[in-house]
Amino acid sequence: MAGRSNAAGERQRKATSRDVLWARPATISGEYSLPRSRKPFRDGRVHVKKRMCDTCIFQPGNLMHLKPGRVRQMVQSATKADSCIICHESLGGPQAVCHGFFAKHATSPLQIAQRLGFLKFV
Repeated sequence: MAGRSNAAGERQRKATSRDVLWARPATISGEYSLPRSRKPFRDGRVHVKKRMCDTCIFQPGNLMHLKPGRVRQMVQSATKADSCIICHESLGGPQAVCHGFFAKHATSPLQIAQRLGFLKFV
């Protein structure tokens, strides 16, 4: 299994097409251990927010008071992994892909899901 070691020396495997976007979405907090029922891919659909929330990290200004460069870092991480950014409003419950991310940086898996009719706007 191809992979690399992280800072703790643990072996990480390289992402595959099966990991697509629902496996490890980028979040502000970096938390990834969620039950499948709360992840953005559930019920056979990829859940995407219908609109950008009022404090979306993709709105003009720094409405979430993030450190300079943090949004760019999150986008780079998500696009490199062919993943997504989760809307911060959905972190406490069933998650959904950030609409701002979807509109500006839709990764290949998001585009494929859209073309196949697997998106559900919530």
